Amino acid sequence: MLNETDTSEMEELVELNGYVMIFLFSYGRFLSPLALCFLFYLPSFILIPLLVCPFVIFLNWFTASYQLIISVISIHRLINSRRSSQFRKQLSHRQVQILTYGIFGLIALKDLETGRRLAAVYTVEKLFAIETPGMYYTITCIVHQVLVFIAMACQFCVKEPASSHAENVIATHIKYIGAIKLPLDILYALSIFMEYMEFTATALIIGIDFFLVPLIIQMTEIKKSAPNVISPVTISIP
Repeated sequence: MLNETDTSEMEELVELNGYVMIFLFSYGRFLSPLALCFLFYLPSFILIPLLVCPFVIFLNWFTASYQLIISVISIHRLINSRRSSQFRKQLSHRQVQILTYGIFGLIALKDLETGRRLAAVYTVEKLFAIETPGMYYTITCIVHQVLVFIAMACQFCVKEPASSHAENVIATHIKYIGAIKLPLDILYALSIFMEYMEFTATALIIGIDFFLVPLIIQMTEIKKSAPNVISPVTISIP
């Protein structure tokens, strides 16, 4: 039979469980929205990288993939224009799809490999070895830029008019992207060589793609869209 001490302890336990249930209910009903607001909107040094970095990474993948895709198509157009008419072959829809998925996968693997190398550097706690993944990422970016400039030169070398609207759009995009990025890359190389404002130049080169590619796509579409012109209709009154 329970004594008074055991009875009081059981009553305190039941009361404590009641407080816990009330707290959980209150949290679920009133505090959960507030917690979500804190999670998504407060400028926390921990939460901002977790929320922003995935968006920045995916945006970088898409912009880099688009530049490489139109670069490969531009080089193919120059090679195709040098052939005789009976040997010319246009890229099919499936070939463009395979090219898109392949380049996007390579871009993603490049960044994942860079992240793996950085993680390995921090794991062994040898910060002087950070130059290895940095050099790897720099070399891949240089190859990317060189391919864009080659594609721009190929489009300028093609003397034939574009056979479709898609070819015309691709030619316009790669010309504008290459023409804008070429002087920026030259300034970046000079800043590295002269050791002047290296961080600013690096940030400019890395961040320019986030705004340049969408802006050029939007501006060229607006420029090439047909204006809404109302043609006058002559009405003859008998």
